Amino acid sequence: MLTLPGRATYAFIASLTTGAKTCSHIAQTRTGPAMPTLLRFFTVIGILAGLFYGSMFVLANFFEPQQHEMTKSIRDVKVVK
Repeated sequence: MLTLPGRATYAFIASLTTGAKTCSHIAQTRTGPAMPTLLRFFTVIGILAGLFYGSMFVLANFFEPQQHEMTKSIRDVKVVK
């Protein structure tokens, strides 16, 4: 099974690069969001696009529009007989 590195791994790698000596400093080394901002943005946009596409698919395939006759008069048009 594939496991992805967690916060502790990132904190340990950060401690190696910054020279942290204690465990409490290792835990505080990595701050900020767990997901990068651009990836979060693309995730939200992807979910919204998927919901929109799914709703349009459902509306197009499962609902039939009601057909009825419609008349509308046009002003200033003379019909030649």
